[in-house]
Amino acid sequence: MPTDANAPAAITVDELLPAVARLRDVAGVDRLSSLDLPGGSLRAGGTVLPNPVRILAFDAGYRERYPSFNLTAGAFAADAAVLSVETAQALGVGPG
Repeated sequence: MPTDANAPAAITVDELLPAVARLRDVAGVDRLSSLDLPGGSLRAGGTVLPNPVRILAFDAGYRERYPSFNLTAGAFAADAAVLSVETAQALGVGPG
């Protein structure tokens, strides 16, 4: 992203999160990222989803603060992805 000459350095997410968390009446701050992929980007075996896909990424603290977010099957892993029930069904995949 272009910046103006002599402008102050942009704040990073790592600097922003604790600053926002210190604001009065803020109960929690979550790191949440989203990514939109075009149709045909998500596939498993020979099945390709034709529609665009939105990917959400969040830290482990998110799960701790929102216990209503639960898995119907499988487990969270650092180097893995979790699919919605609908996406898993459309791809014909299960845990693992």
